[in-house]
Amino acid sequence: MHNSFSNWFSAVCFAVLLACIPSLDAAPANDSDRPNVIFIIVDDQDRNQFGFLSPDTAMTPNIDRLANEGTYFPNGFATSTVCTPSRYTCLTGRYPSQASSMNAARNQTPEGLRVVGFNTYVEVDRPNIPNVLQKAGYKTGLVGKWHVGGNGYREEVPPRGSDPADPEVAAMLLRNQENLVKALKGFGFDYAANLYAGNAMDSRALKNTGMIEHNMEWITKGALDFIDRYHAEPFYLFFSTTLPHSPDPVKSLKSDPRISAAGLLTESIDVQPSRDSVLKRVKDAGLPMSAAESLWVDDGIGAILDRLDHYGISENTLILFFNDHGMEFGSKSTLYDGAVRTPIMAYWPGTIKAQVAEAVVSSVDFAPTIFQATDVTPPANMDLRGVSFLDVAEGTAKRTSREFAYSELGYTRALTGADWKYLSFRLPDSAAMSTEESMKIQKKYLNDVKSKHAWVKWEPDPGAKIPHTGGPPGGDFLTRLTFQEKGPFLHNYYDPDQLYHLSEDPLESNNLASNPEYTRQLTRMQDELSNALNTLPGTFADLKPKE
Repeated sequence: MHNSFSNWFSAVCFAVLLACIPSLDAAPANDSDRPNVIFIIVDDQDRNQFGFLSPDTAMTPNIDRLANEGTYFPNGFATSTVCTPSRYTCLTGRYPSQASSMNAARNQTPEGLRVVGFNTYVEVDRPNIPNVLQKAGYKTGLVGKWHVGGNGYREEVPPRGSDPADPEVAAMLLRNQENLVKALKGFGFDYAANLYAGNAMDSRALKNTGMIEHNMEWITKGALDFIDRYHAEPFYLFFSTTLPHSPDPVKSLKSDPRISAAGLLTESIDVQPSRDSVLKRVKDAGLPMSAAESLWVDDGIGAILDRLDHYGISENTLILFFNDHGMEFGSKSTLYDGAVRTPIMAYWPGTIKAQVAEAVVSSVDFAPTIFQATDVTPPANMDLRGVSFLDVAEGTAKRTSREFAYSELGYTRALTGADWKYLSFRLPDSAAMSTEESMKIQKKYLNDVKSKHAWVKWEPDPGAKIPHTGGPPGGDFLTRLTFQEKGPFLHNYYDPDQLYHLSEDPLESNNLASNPEYTRQLTRMQDELSNALNTLPGTFADLKPKE
């Protein structure tokens, strides 16, 4: 059995916890030497929306600057491929299946398989990155999209068709924002502003008032206000855009710029290049209009970079950039490479090397990287599962101890490396429950995903079978989630074991799991996945049959 994956899993907490000298209560003597951290997370940005990756379809000069003047990790991976579990990891340094909300019976199958989806919420009573940094003397801030639990937040909902300019409706929308700010500060933020609880279209209040539009300038202003307030102190900012996720960003660019999640603003916000200029620059460059989506985001990032320069703190600020998951080939909501592989950048002028680093890194690695950079020791009960990639970014190491990135969603678990990929798809074992019980659980999960992805196409598969027993035919109990664009991997979707040689088959169209020539590689990957699962809560069929 190969143990490289389990070795870094078991060693990470010890290494991270002991590597840093000061305790949480002991700040360095000179706060000015403590680096700031800005974590930028964008939402559903396709690879063809990054200028440095696809100059024929995108214009993103500021994101390109992060990639070209910092360290770009082409082998960067997300722990999950929908908003909530991916963001959970970014804020906690834990895998989604470790979330306390996953302990609930409704989020598990009867035998204990944790069905990871939109059910992984950041806990107010467990350590996370902002509250640990806050205790260490950092000023912590949050702007933009959250989507990881509400801490008791409940929005007031005006009647459908309400006028947002009506004083009573306007007051209700403003109260919603104030209550959301109060709730989210409870997760460890000194500052929270200009917030969306989740996706704009998820809010009934915004729906009923016709306010489902993006407002990038409003989110950017929240970030700039935070920097203005705390630039003389060490700070951590979680800067989370709603773009370029739906609703249609180009439509939003042409909408009333006063629309925000807090109601109609008194005036439009002038903190980054105008919306008209976004559309004009895209047109003048001869790019498709879809390029406006990422350019709008990029302008906001540029405003933040300019503000850091204004205060002379650019060289004392680590910027981490992450796209919450990939979008290629209709792969979102799966663990195929187009979804789990996503751009990761680390930028820190004067400290981080300008390079393309081939090391395999995961979003679970952000927390230990941040703690190493800030010289903060996380508490032992934080249960970190990543490994810092700061030494790689600084150019003092070629790779971390990680060989594979682990990802999880629904009934699938995966390991992805620079060259090999293994997916394990396991439905509840029908031998452990009645067919009716099994179908009920599967429908519940898939309907939950479907209800939050109204724009995808759903395809019944009358021939689907429960993999472990080989039958009976499942009828239409299992539905396949795909975007209109279909990836070649979809014909393998229900294979219990899937092995792909990514360097030769980047589209994952040729499943090698049943090829005798690759039995050794398959066994190795299965062993590695079992090792990973054995460090995590929950069962996973034959690869982790019991706790």
